[in-house]
Parts: sequence; C-alpha cells; structure tokens
Amino acid sequence: MPINTTFGAGSSKIFGTGGFNIRRGGAAPPAEPGFQVFTGSTTWTVPTGLTMLTDYLVVAGGGGGGMGGGGAGGVLLGTSYPVSGPSIAVTVGGGGSAGRDNTEGGQGQNSSFGPGITAIGGGGGGGGDGRNGGSGGGSGRDKPNNAGRGQGTPGQGNNGGDGSGTDCGGAAGGGGAGAVGQRGNAGCNNERGGNGGTGISSALSGTPATYGGGGGGISQNNGFGSGWGFGGTNGGPSGSPGGGGNAAPGNPGAGFPAADNTGGGGGGGGYGGGNNAGQGGSGIVIVKW
Repeated sequence: MPINTTFGAGSSKIFGTGGFNIRRGGAAPPAEPGFQVFTGSTTWTVPTGLTMLTDYLVVAGGGGGGMGGGGAGGVLLGTSYPVSGPSIAVTVGGGGSAGRDNTEGGQGQNSSFGPGITAIGGGGGGGGDGRNGGSGGGSGRDKPNNAGRGQGTPGQGNNGGDGSGTDCGGAAGGGGAGAVGQRGNAGCNNERGGNGGTGISSALSGTPATYGGGGGGISQNNGFGSGWGFGGTNGGPSGSPGGGGNAAPGNPGAGFPAADNTGGGGGGGGYGGGNNAGQGGSGIVIVKW
C-alpha cells in the first residue's frame, strides 16, 4: 500500500513502489501561447489552463454578386476575450450564392465563436436593390442616385454603393469591411460598374492577409475593357486573395468569385445573356492566446 502524506491544502506526497511523485494543488498552469485558425465549422477543445484570448478575428461569409457586387461578410477584430469550459462551438459561414443575369446574389452566412461573438453574413449584390448584411450589397444598374444600396452592420462593415442614375447607369460595388462600395458611372457611352469597398488587413494567422473586400459591380454595355468594377482589397492587386471578386470584362461579362476564407463579396455579372455573377467567399475564425 502506498503511503499518502499531506503537506498542505490540495497537496500530497505519495510513497510507493517506483519512488514517489509530488502533486501540487491549485489551478492548472497557464496555457502556452499559441493560435488556432478555423476554416470550417467545428467544436474546439479549449487548451488546458486557457482562460483568456489575447486576440480574435471572426469573418462571416461574403454575399454573392448580382449585377451589383456582393457585400463583404462582417469582420470582428477584438482583444482580451474570456474563455471557459472544455469546448467551444465555432461556426464558419459559407459564401452567398451567385446571382444570374439581373437577379440578386445570395446572402453570406454568419460566422461565430461560442455564443458571444457573431459576424453577420454579407449582403447579396442587387439585381435591383442590394441586400443588407455585414457589409451591404451594391445597387443594381439604372437605380436613382442615393437609392438601391444595401446597408452594412455598424462595427462590422459598410454600406454598398448606390445607384448612379436611370440612364445607362452602371451597377455599384459591394461594401467592404474598410470602406463603402463605390457608385458606378452613368451615361450610355461611359457606363462602368463601381469598385467594391476595401477590406482590412490582419496577421493573426501568422501571415498578413486581407479580409472582407466588397465585390465589383458591372454594367450592361461593357465592351472594350471599360465596364466592370474591381473587387475591394486593402493595398493588394484587384481580385487578389482577401479581396472581393471582380466583375469580369466582356459584353456582358460574368463575375469572378471571391477567394475562400476571406469573407469577400462576389463580383457582379453582366446584364443580358444569362451570365452568372461570382459567389461570395467563405469566412474564417482565428483566435490567439
């Protein structure tokens, strides 16, 4: 039989075959610093001793493009978030479906970390009016000034671009996490879709990346490489990972999808000919401790 001798509250020294070991009472030691990247929904086992996140990034799925660009998924950046329990549910939202011809894009799905942090999916780009969301979808073509924009969620994103007029107006870009979507040009000889709003940069994954760029809008008569809006990025080339999808050149052109795990909005698809717009990019969740 081992001999169990107590040296203080919660502590003991156990003697027996093979020598002895010491068990100290009190709380578990703090977790070693680290980070975790979630690209899909899961249940996360909380590391032993972890009670506080130092930083987190939660990005929802971006909205799909219509004629207007899809709005970016909501982006939440924060610090000093308490965690508890053996596990936490993590949801990574998918991107919204692509619209077709002059139909609106689908809504992006929400992303969340536990019950306390939820980013709202991006609004679909407008065939007519853009949808509301984390960032709002861009207006479809031929909407009056100050009309048709999807509304963003305060603290998560920005509004989509509004209409440029009822005479050959280009569709607007979707809102981004860092800026509103841009209005397209009006005028039948100068018709152009608006650019998507810029995203924001984060290096929580260990590599700087841009999240939450809005999709570019498109026009009806967009030949000669002058009729499409660029996806919103944050200092990178248009359409790069992290940005919203571009609306493609052509007469009329299809829209490009946003990159996966960026929350970017899909690019708008040209009016006429049944062209598809771009799908929104899925979201991402990153935590650091």
